[in-house]
Amino acid sequence: MDALTGAGIAIVTFLATSAVQIWRDRAAERRAISAELRADKRSQRDAKFGRMREAFKPVILAAWALQTAGSEFFMSAGDPQVTSAAILNLLSMDRINDARAELLLEGDVRDVFDELQGMHTTFAHMRLMMGRREESIGTDLEALKNGRAKIEQLVDEHLRAVERSAV
Repeated sequence: MDALTGAGIAIVTFLATSAVQIWRDRAAERRAISAELRADKRSQRDAKFGRMREAFKPVILAAWALQTAGSEFFMSAGDPQVTSAAILNLLSMDRINDARAELLLEGDVRDVFDELQGMHTTFAHMRLMMGRREESIGTDLEALKNGRAKIEQLVDEHLRAVERSAV
């Protein structure tokens, strides 16, 4: 009976240690898989962040160009219609439309483009009023400055949201 009891204890001990080892192995495997998934998510987040930064550049440049072109109506030494047109000719609408497409594929950034469209409309109004020698263009210039600042803020918010994701 002692030999049988000893063998039983040995078998139970073997099974218990095997079960504990299997449990530890599974836990370690789950931790490794979780770490790999987090690394993949971070890698995807970093790639998205880089793509969005690149795509936002022409948008920010367009906002600055619209503000600069608007300022030409107040500070131009020559014909403000000509100098503002020259500034805007430096912008590539293809680059802005490409940026729009790239950014919309990455996420909902319509607010940025709505603001840019508002700036463009304000500039067009300013140009029209300048031709008529209206005095309301001062408020249009302020609206252009505010629009540029709003675009910068929105871009920053979108990029920070990407940074915070998949951490």
